[in-house]
Amino acid sequence: MLSVCVQCAVFIITATISGSQSPGQPSMPPYPGFVGLEPNLPPMSLVEVTLVYDGKRRPSFGTLVDEGGVLLFSAPRTTGSVSAYAKPHGGLSRRLVFVPKPGGVWLGHVEFPLGDSDENNRIDQGDLDYVTKLRGKTDKEAEWYDWGETTQRMAWYADTNGDGRIDESDIATVRRFLGSKSQEPPSRPSVVRQLLSGKSLARPPQ
Repeated sequence: MLSVCVQCAVFIITATISGSQSPGQPSMPPYPGFVGLEPNLPPMSLVEVTLVYDGKRRPSFGTLVDEGGVLLFSAPRTTGSVSAYAKPHGGLSRRLVFVPKPGGVWLGHVEFPLGDSDENNRIDQGDLDYVTKLRGKTDKEAEWYDWGETTQRMAWYADTNGDGRIDESDIATVRRFLGSKSQEPPSRPSVVRQLLSGKSLARPPQ
Protein backbone atom coordinates (compact mmCIF):
# COMPACT_ATOMS: atom_id res chain seq x y z
CA MET A 1 0.00 0.00 0.00
CA LEU A 2 1.06 3.56 -0.54
CA SER A 3 1.14 4.32 3.19
CA VAL A 4 3.78 1.64 3.63
CA CYS A 5 5.75 3.11 0.75
CA VAL A 6 5.80 6.51 2.45
CA GLN A 7 6.96 4.97 5.73
CA CYS A 8 9.82 3.35 3.82
CA ALA A 9 10.54 6.70 2.20
CA VAL A 10 10.94 8.33 5.61
CA PHE A 11 13.43 5.66 6.65
CA ILE A 12 15.46 6.06 3.45
CA ILE A 13 15.60 9.83 3.78
CA THR A 14 16.73 9.65 7.41
CA ALA A 15 19.58 7.41 6.37
CA THR A 16 20.82 9.83 3.72
CA ILE A 17 22.12 12.34 6.28
CA SER A 18 25.88 11.68 6.42
CA GLY A 19 25.07 8.08 5.51
CA SER A 20 23.88 7.33 9.05
CA GLN A 21 21.31 8.28 11.60
CA SER A 22 21.08 11.90 12.64
CA PRO A 23 22.79 12.90 15.91
CA GLY A 24 21.21 12.67 19.35
CA GLN A 25 19.11 15.71 18.47
CA PRO A 26 19.20 17.64 21.77
CA SER A 27 16.22 19.84 22.51
CA MET A 28 18.26 22.96 21.75
CA PRO A 29 21.05 23.76 19.27
CA PRO A 30 23.90 23.51 18.45
CA TYR A 31 24.15 20.41 16.28
CA PRO A 32 27.87 19.82 15.61
CA GLY A 33 28.55 19.23 11.92
CA PHE A 34 24.96 19.99 10.97
CA VAL A 35 22.80 22.89 9.89
CA GLY A 36 19.55 23.20 11.84
CA LEU A 37 16.42 25.29 11.47
CA GLU A 38 12.88 25.46 12.79
CA PRO A 39 10.48 25.52 9.82
CA ASN A 40 6.72 26.12 9.74
CA LEU A 41 6.31 22.45 8.82
CA PRO A 42 4.78 19.52 10.70
CA PRO A 43 6.99 16.63 11.91
CA MET A 44 7.94 14.08 9.24
CA SER A 45 7.63 16.63 6.42
CA LEU A 46 9.91 15.72 3.53
CA VAL A 47 12.30 18.44 2.38
CA GLU A 48 14.53 18.60 -0.68
CA VAL A 49 17.84 20.41 -0.13
CA THR A 50 20.21 21.67 -2.84
CA LEU A 51 23.57 23.12 -1.77
CA VAL A 52 25.59 25.61 -3.80
CA TYR A 53 29.18 26.34 -2.73
CA ASP A 54 32.68 26.68 -4.18
CA GLY A 55 31.05 27.81 -7.41
CA LYS A 56 29.14 24.56 -7.95
CA ARG A 57 25.56 23.41 -7.54
CA ARG A 58 25.51 20.02 -5.81
CA PRO A 59 23.03 17.13 -6.31
CA SER A 60 19.79 17.50 -4.39
CA PHE A 61 19.08 15.20 -1.45
CA GLY A 62 16.21 14.57 0.93
CA THR A 63 15.79 15.00 4.68
CA LEU A 64 12.86 15.41 7.05
CA VAL A 65 11.55 17.44 9.95
CA ASP A 66 11.98 15.53 13.20
CA GLU A 67 9.39 15.01 15.93
CA GLY A 68 10.62 18.14 17.71
CA GLY A 69 9.95 20.33 14.69
CA VAL A 70 13.64 20.68 13.73
CA LEU A 71 15.05 20.22 10.24
CA LEU A 72 18.67 19.05 10.04
CA PHE A 73 21.08 18.46 7.20
CA SER A 74 24.82 17.88 7.21
CA ALA A 75 27.03 20.90 6.57
CA PRO A 76 29.46 20.62 3.64
CA ARG A 77 33.19 20.69 4.24
CA THR A 78 34.01 24.14 3.00
CA THR A 79 35.19 27.36 4.64
CA GLY A 80 33.22 29.67 2.36
CA SER A 81 29.63 30.80 2.18
CA VAL A 82 26.99 28.20 1.30
CA SER A 83 23.56 28.72 -0.24
CA ALA A 84 21.06 26.01 0.65
CA TYR A 85 17.81 25.88 -1.33
CA ALA A 86 15.31 23.98 0.81
CA LYS A 87 11.96 22.87 -0.65
CA PRO A 88 9.37 21.00 1.44
CA HIS A 89 6.84 18.71 -0.20
CA GLY A 90 3.97 20.87 -1.36
CA GLY A 91 5.92 24.04 -0.63
CA LEU A 92 8.22 26.56 -2.27
CA SER A 93 11.99 26.67 -1.96
CA ARG A 94 13.71 29.22 0.26
CA ARG A 95 17.36 30.28 -0.02
CA LEU A 96 19.31 29.86 3.22
CA VAL A 97 22.82 31.36 3.38
CA PHE A 98 25.36 30.28 6.01
CA VAL A 99 29.05 29.61 6.67
CA PRO A 100 29.72 26.11 8.09
CA LYS A 101 31.13 26.01 11.63
CA PRO A 102 32.54 23.04 13.59
CA GLY A 103 29.92 23.50 16.29
CA GLY A 104 27.07 23.54 13.79
CA VAL A 105 24.88 26.30 12.39
CA TRP A 106 21.47 27.30 13.74
CA LEU A 107 19.33 29.30 11.31
CA GLY A 108 16.33 29.77 13.60
CA HIS A 109 12.76 29.98 12.32
CA VAL A 110 12.24 29.74 8.55
CA GLU A 111 8.84 30.12 6.91
CA PHE A 112 8.05 28.23 3.71
CA PRO A 113 5.07 29.16 1.48
CA LEU A 114 2.85 26.05 1.35
CA GLY A 115 0.28 24.65 -1.04
CA ASP A 116 2.15 24.19 -4.35
CA SER A 117 0.19 21.07 -5.29
CA ASP A 118 1.47 20.90 -8.89
CA GLU A 119 5.16 21.72 -8.28
CA ASN A 120 5.21 24.68 -10.66
CA ASN A 121 7.26 26.70 -8.14
CA ARG A 122 4.52 29.18 -7.29
CA ILE A 123 1.27 29.32 -5.30
CA ASP A 124 -1.43 30.35 -7.75
CA GLN A 125 -5.19 30.25 -8.29
CA GLY A 126 -4.95 26.68 -9.54
CA ASP A 127 -3.57 25.59 -6.17
CA LEU A 128 -6.32 27.42 -4.31
CA ASP A 129 -9.02 25.90 -6.52
CA TYR A 130 -7.53 22.43 -6.04
CA VAL A 131 -7.34 22.55 -2.23
CA THR A 132 -10.88 23.97 -2.10
CA LYS A 133 -12.14 21.11 -4.27
CA LEU A 134 -10.49 18.59 -1.92
CA ARG A 135 -12.21 19.93 1.22
CA GLY A 136 -13.18 16.93 3.36
CA LYS A 137 -10.69 14.49 1.81
CA THR A 138 -8.38 12.51 4.15
CA ASP A 139 -5.23 10.43 3.89
CA LYS A 140 -7.46 7.34 3.82
CA GLU A 141 -8.23 8.13 0.19
CA ALA A 142 -6.52 5.73 -2.21
CA GLU A 143 -5.14 8.57 -4.35
CA TRP A 144 -3.71 10.66 -1.47
CA TYR A 145 -0.09 9.99 -2.44
CA ASP A 146 -0.70 9.59 -6.19
CA TRP A 147 0.44 12.11 -8.77
CA GLY A 148 -2.77 12.68 -10.74
CA GLU A 149 -2.33 12.08 -14.46
CA THR A 150 -5.26 14.39 -15.19
CA THR A 151 -4.80 17.04 -12.50
CA GLN A 152 -0.98 16.89 -12.44
CA ARG A 153 -1.27 17.49 -8.69
CA MET A 154 -1.02 15.53 -5.44
CA ALA A 155 -3.54 15.68 -2.58
CA TRP A 156 -0.80 15.12 0.02
CA TYR A 157 0.81 18.38 -1.12
CA ALA A 158 -2.39 20.26 -0.32
CA ASP A 159 -2.40 19.07 3.32
CA THR A 160 -0.39 22.05 4.53
CA ASN A 161 -0.45 21.23 8.26
CA GLY A 162 0.11 17.49 7.95
CA ASP A 163 -2.98 16.43 9.91
CA GLY A 164 -4.12 13.95 7.26
CA ARG A 165 -7.17 15.87 6.04
CA ILE A 166 -8.03 18.83 3.87
CA ASP A 167 -10.07 21.47 5.68
CA GLU A 168 -10.53 25.21 6.09
CA SER A 169 -7.11 25.54 7.70
CA ASP A 170 -5.38 24.26 4.56
CA ILE A 171 -7.49 26.49 2.33
CA ALA A 172 -6.62 29.51 4.48
CA THR A 173 -2.91 28.68 4.29
CA VAL A 174 -2.92 28.43 0.49
CA ARG A 175 -4.88 31.68 0.28
CA ARG A 176 -2.36 33.36 2.59
CA PHE A 177 0.59 32.40 0.36
CA LEU A 178 -1.21 33.09 -2.93
CA GLY A 179 1.18 34.78 -5.36
CA SER A 180 4.36 33.46 -3.71
CA LYS A 181 7.18 32.12 -5.88
CA SER A 182 10.19 29.90 -5.24
CA GLN A 183 13.48 31.66 -4.62
CA GLU A 184 15.19 29.02 -6.73
CA PRO A 185 13.55 26.35 -8.93
CA PRO A 186 14.37 22.87 -7.54
CA SER A 187 14.83 19.76 -9.66
CA ARG A 188 11.79 18.51 -11.56
CA PRO A 189 10.41 16.14 -10.61
CA SER A 190 11.33 16.91 -7.02
CA VAL A 191 13.30 14.53 -4.81
CA VAL A 192 10.06 13.73 -2.99
CA ARG A 193 8.32 12.59 -6.18
CA GLN A 194 11.39 10.61 -7.23
CA LEU A 195 11.34 8.89 -3.85
CA LEU A 196 7.65 8.02 -4.04
CA SER A 197 8.23 6.57 -7.51
CA GLY A 198 10.96 4.29 -6.14
CA LYS A 199 14.04 6.17 -7.39
CA SER A 200 17.11 6.43 -5.19
CA LEU A 201 18.28 9.62 -3.47
CA ALA A 202 21.68 11.22 -3.60
CA ARG A 203 23.74 11.51 -0.41
CA PRO A 204 24.44 15.00 0.89
CA PRO A 205 27.77 16.26 -0.49
CA GLN A 206 30.71 16.35 1.92
